[in-house]
Amino acid sequence: MARFLDFKKQMEDVLHRQIRGGVDVITMHDLPEATALNTLLRVCIYNLQWTAGP
Repeated sequence: MARFLDFKKQMEDVLHRQIRGGVDVITMHDLPEATALNTLLRVCIYNLQWTAGP
């Protein structure tokens, strides 16, 4: 049941995306390779932690 609740937001997003009239801004084809995306996210997290301070 816990896994279902974790996935619930994604399911609701998929449901509402079909109703919405707008076009998605980013598609799966626009995403870079996983390694590049992970590196970008790590840099963003590092910078956010650094600017937030102790």
